Amino acid sequence: SFLQRLAEDLQYTALVRTAASLTDPLERLVYMAVFSVTPFASTVGRFVKPFNPLLGETYEITHRGFRFIAEQVGHHPPVSA
Repeated sequence: SFLQRLAEDLQYTALVRTAASLTDPLERLVYMAVFSVTPFASTVGRFVKPFNPLLGETYEITHRGFRFIAEQVGHHPPVSA
């Protein structure tokens, strides 16, 4: 669902934390560039848009120290928290 897609976009935030700790601007740029393209890696083979989540639907993922919990709290307009 769309909640899963939200999580996939933020799944590799460790790259942003690493970039923030670097002093070389070029290295920071490389880490941020990699972070910006990581959501596309999970879309290989996907040709349809994600399902709209139902009101009250939740999604949780834990991946390499990253934890994401989301719930669909509004329908019109769509609001996820």
